[in-house]
Amino acid sequence: LEIVRADGARVLCEVRHQGSIRWSEQEGALLVVRDVTERRALERALAQVARREREQVAHDLHDGVGQMLA
Repeated sequence: LEIVRADGARVLCEVRHQGSIRWSEQEGALLVVRDVTERRALERALAQVARREREQVAHDLHDGVGQMLA
């Protein structure tokens, strides 16, 4: 869920249903809204690092095996 704050900033949030509540003879849902903008940015950064590491290992293996075979 993307929420736009009063200052215009867009915030990526996750919403979880935590159960039902009763208040003044009315029943409703208890929802927890959590800002996950930073977590998503960190997940993307981690995925980029992992991709670069895989590319580096593949490059090293390719060059190393190529040199040994030559």
